[in-house]
Amino acid sequence: MEGLAALRQVVTPTTSFVRSFQPQESRVRVGNVLRFAPTFQRNSSLGHVQLDRRSLALKVQAAKQTFTSFDDMIANSDLPILVDFYAVWCGPCQFMDPILREVAQEMSGRIRTVKINTEKYPAVASRFGIRSLPTFVLFVDGRPVDWLEGALQRQDLIAHIEKVLAEETARKQNAAT
Repeated sequence: MEGLAALRQVVTPTTSFVRSFQPQESRVRVGNVLRFAPTFQRNSSLGHVQLDRRSLALKVQAAKQTFTSFDDMIANSDLPILVDFYAVWCGPCQFMDPILREVAQEMSGRIRTVKINTEKYPAVASRFGIRSLPTFVLFVDGRPVDWLEGALQRQDLIAHIEKVLAEETARKQNAAT
């Protein structure tokens, strides 16, 4: 029970970054049974925290942010945002999950990635005309500039995003002159 209490102290719904936690003792006596207390390890490159109980590993996403609305998030972003509209039951969406993580890591500092579950937020999905899953929408300066539907390879997705961002940069330069 001490491990769960410690986890609740460290990871809360409003926490944006998880602090490292190391219990004082690595073993806890519960009744007649000697149990290992949980330890936390921060993996800053992936933005995850891992709970290790010798045989049990629980991953907690650490870089989540909360916004008052989807519009607030899109409008106040200093970087272009790639939104993945997905559903839990969608096979291609599950296939794209690790690819999207790789894209986010490789394009870190140039774009942000956001996942929107269409079953939890159907109004947002219908507002942008999402008809098939997965659908990727690239937002630049608060407005949608490109849509992609279906599963893609990592290098194809990166190449397409870079092409669209280059076109948007050229459009902005032409508008400024």
